Amino acid sequence: MLACIDVMAVSVALNNILSSFPHSSTELEWLLSSYMIGTAAFLITIGRLADHFGRRRLLLIGVILFGLSSAFAGFSPYFFILIVSRFFQGIASAILMTTVISIITHSYSPEARVRALAIWGLALGVAMALGPLAGGLLLHITNWRFIFFINIPLCIYAYLMIFRVVPESQNPNALPIDWYEALLLNFIFIGWIVLLSEMTNWGWLSHSSILLFLCCATLSLLYYKKFAQKPAAIINFSLFQLPNFLSATLSGALSYFTMYAWLYIYNLYLQQQLHLSALRTGIWMAFFSLAFALCSRLSAKIMTIFGNRRTLQLGFCLMFCVFILLGFFTSRANLIELGFLFFMLGTAIVFANTPSINSALQYVSKEKAGTASGIVFTIRWLGGAIGVTVVALEQPFGIQICCWTLCLISLLGFLCSFGVKNAQENISLER
Repeated sequence: MLACIDVMAVSVALNNILSSFPHSSTELEWLLSSYMIGTAAFLITIGRLADHFGRRRLLLIGVILFGLSSAFAGFSPYFFILIVSRFFQGIASAILMTTVISIITHSYSPEARVRALAIWGLALGVAMALGPLAGGLLLHITNWRFIFFINIPLCIYAYLMIFRVVPESQNPNALPIDWYEALLLNFIFIGWIVLLSEMTNWGWLSHSSILLFLCCATLSLLYYKKFAQKPAAIINFSLFQLPNFLSATLSGALSYFTMYAWLYIYNLYLQQQLHLSALRTGIWMAFFSLAFALCSRLSAKIMTIFGNRRTLQLGFCLMFCVFILLGFFTSRANLIELGFLFFMLGTAIVFANTPSINSALQYVSKEKAGTASGIVFTIRWLGGAIGVTVVALEQPFGIQICCWTLCLISLLGFLCSFGVKNAQENISLER
């Protein structure tokens, strides 16, 4: 919840932050990129650390780091310090996401896991609904710094609740961590995310883009050659041979592609084209987030009836229809109509996210839960980074072009979902 509130709140504050620092909008993109780099680069390593050192222990560390980095971000006198603080917020977000999913996977049977994921999705939806509203309200009353300060009491409360309620769990047979491998892997992910985030600014065929691409490709091949057959490797390549894991993970990445691309392009559209204030932008963006809160349990119930694959396909079909309508009617629609489409898009994302996570982890052993959840969310965040990069490149050509691209991605997600096993989950969602 902490990470979701922060992401949604900061997304409506970009223009206000820009006015506080004499930097161009290109440099402002690092406010988003640094967070995504910190999150995506460390997810897999953190998953392995959670299995090795204890999931609750690492979760508590993540909450502390999130609170401290939020405080530094709020007090930042210079733009560079704000960017560094956002990077460490991203690392903390990686810890929170990976350990929470790992704890759910380890603590519940396959039958109860769907219900637990639905409750997690409900909490996620509430956080996403509160994020833009809280961000817009704080900007209306005070300034953007309090968007970060508000995280501090939330972190204190989260720490106390985790310490009191969450039991410790770890893999007693976890293999030792190769820190050289961990460092190499983090450099690889940081390099790819920086390349994806900055390629549009540097130029696709610029010397910087080509050089960084060659470095990332070389290091990736080196990693695969050296560690692919190693039993103790941080990336367990055998996971990709499990049923559902690859297809469900790719489906989740395409879902994140559409979600973060939409968040980026429509936040700018509402404030720059429709000239809405940050508060009004937060209110209308909350229609999207509200769907998370209202539809999470509904998606779990649909999964019990139709299974993972059909629920996933329903989500991508609905997503495709929403972007078709947005592509045709965005320039002519009023705010009420846009709010309805935003709500339907949030519903589609919920229907895609819950079954893709459940399917990806369905056949993963409890001992590998941390590593597997780290891989799942790393690939998802890579999808989100690519989505933001693509729509940023297309933005000068109009929002309709962005919507047609997201239609295509939704169609690819639908096709990818055919690789997911459609075994119905025989579970009870009764309280």
